[in-house]
Amino acid sequence: MITPSLPERNKWSLAFSPLTSWWTGLPVLLKSVFNGLFVFIILSSGATSLFIANMAIFPSIPWSVPVILLYLWVVFQFFNGRWGTRASSPARQQSMRARRLGTKEWGAAWSAIIPVMIFFIAVTIVSYRLIEVPSEELLPSDMPWWSVYSTLLMISIIAGVSEEAGFRGYIQAPLEKRYGPWFAISVASVLFWLAHLNHANGVPRVLALFIMGASLGALALCARSILPAIIAHAAADTIVFMGSVSGIGPDYLWIPVPIKESGMDGFFWVTIGVVIISGIASAVTLRRLSAITLLIVARDRAAERESITYLFEQKTDRLYWTLHAEKKSQLRKLIDYDIVQSLAVRCYIRS
Repeated sequence: MITPSLPERNKWSLAFSPLTSWWTGLPVLLKSVFNGLFVFIILSSGATSLFIANMAIFPSIPWSVPVILLYLWVVFQFFNGRWGTRASSPARQQSMRARRLGTKEWGAAWSAIIPVMIFFIAVTIVSYRLIEVPSEELLPSDMPWWSVYSTLLMISIIAGVSEEAGFRGYIQAPLEKRYGPWFAISVASVLFWLAHLNHANGVPRVLALFIMGASLGALALCARSILPAIIAHAAADTIVFMGSVSGIGPDYLWIPVPIKESGMDGFFWVTIGVVIISGIASAVTLRRLSAITLLIVARDRAAERESITYLFEQKTDRLYWTLHAEKKSQLRKLIDYDIVQSLAVRCYIRS
């Protein structure tokens, strides 16, 4: 008798089972850091490659802008669990944490985005006054103005999407569940600074980048979504880049002079005041945002739990009661942990 061969999927499962077991046994910290850096590199390197190609081919025409936007959208959706294998979709969605917000949540999010942006921009200016930071040329000086502004806008969007998806999503979100929010935000902020060491001014900007990362991490934590952090990050980069290139406003706003050269002038103390006021406003608005999102998420989970209970009772009674005891226990654990998407997939488990 000829023994039938295993299905192709089972063959692959057996082939990669040692690797899967090894990966599952790693600490959450290592897995989160690896996954986050991988997501960040894929998003940023692909978009940056298109940008570099635009600089070499028809640099006066920003043809890469729509292509980069399409690339970012497709890759972001994949890492957010929209495409790919169905088994990994819930895990990718939870790691990305790009939950869509309702109208009330967006209202609270915008009230927090503005003071948070002002806070870390003011902190950046103060840190540039305290520590001499070498200047860095963003773009070639011979580029036409339309290419300059469109390119700076794309750089801001690339940074906002790739860095928030990698650091505040895939790194911070799993670490919050395992080690708590303070540890998660600290690790993501340190890695966020280390990712900028490829710039000439990366080392002196340690204070500014760490506080910026912590502010964006707090925003993602309170919103329970990285979408407000993406907006805040991209908008802040756009304001700083556009302001430094256009020359709108005083020079000391975009090119801070170290206090060892100018002393503690009036603008320095004004900036300190802005840091204090915006910091207090950020704390108040973030607390309000956290309270609103907590209530809405709890309400949505309760509604989904009720619908799932109805599904079990009315639609899948026969299937449910024929499951083995072990599978029933797994389903109950999923209910306890509110992993709704995983539960919805597992509703159709075959006994």
